[in-house]
Amino acid sequence: MRIKRFFIAFSSYVMICSLVILGYILGFSPVPLRVLVVSQLGILACNIILYVMFRTGLNKRFKDPSLTLLQIVIATCWLLEVLYYADSVRSAVLMDFLIIFILGLFKFNVREFLFLSFFTVAGYTGVILLLYINRPESLNYKVEILNIAILATVLPWFSLVGGYITRLRKKVALSLATVKESEKKYIELSIIDDLTQLFNSRHFYAQLEKEIERANRYNQPLTLLMLDLDKFKNFNDTYGHLEGDQVLSRIGHVIKRCLRDSDSAYRYGGEEFVILLPMTKAEAGITTATRIQETLRKTSFSPVSDQEIFMTVSVGLSQYIPREDMKVFVRRVDKIMYQAKHQGRDRICTG
Repeated sequence: MRIKRFFIAFSSYVMICSLVILGYILGFSPVPLRVLVVSQLGILACNIILYVMFRTGLNKRFKDPSLTLLQIVIATCWLLEVLYYADSVRSAVLMDFLIIFILGLFKFNVREFLFLSFFTVAGYTGVILLLYINRPESLNYKVEILNIAILATVLPWFSLVGGYITRLRKKVALSLATVKESEKKYIELSIIDDLTQLFNSRHFYAQLEKEIERANRYNQPLTLLMLDLDKFKNFNDTYGHLEGDQVLSRIGHVIKRCLRDSDSAYRYGGEEFVILLPMTKAEAGITTATRIQETLRKTSFSPVSDQEIFMTVSVGLSQYIPREDMKVFVRRVDKIMYQAKHQGRDRICTG
């Protein structure tokens, strides 16, 4: 964005430089050729230095990394030099100050705009004083008084409008950020299970479809784990659903702690959970399942004072078969998980 803003400013220089050269060719300015060349080369050198600062990151050392104020001050000083030699077209050249001020339209506040207005009016007054000393015959005093009055009126007005636009832009940016944050939270609420803070089953199928597509495209392994809490119905019947919810919530945290950043866990329904392990073979999936089981065995629950209960989980897992239908894959892992339940619970079955 800063580089783009720089090129916009540079294009303004090119446009004004072209007009200055045209004015010299048409004889509207008495500027010596040496002064004209040095002036053009000087402004080119300033722009090259600014470009190097942006490219190398030196601009980030300043309070305003965009260096907008510096660029506008340089442009204003250069335009004041142009005005010194503008003579009969001086009033027309004054319009270029608005072009310069536009560069700060979405950046400056009212105070910064007013500073530039004062700097510009004072600078132009200084130019007229120098002309009065060095070339008084080039001045039309009535016109110059009017020019100074116009600058002293228009530029502060532009400053107020520019400051208002800057404030409005910040409000719009803040509103957009709020909307994006709300949208992000809404998306999270729509895919997160409120109780376990794991993803919900709807998001599971959407993510599984993506992972299967990636596995098929890049020939990468994909392993799916399905977990079911053992005798959870008995726990609910004995201690109530409120305590059961506490168990589910803590198990969600246990599962998340046992996964890598690339893995994802979902509450599939009730006391069932599924875990996607991208780029993972079944052997590594067994390691993850074992880690979850061992962590859960050490996690105590106290639905009643002075009583500790430990939960176990049955796990079924399998590696995706290339080109296998998604629903077939899920049903296959579900059957493997029930094998673990039928074989005595608290175990891992693969297939």
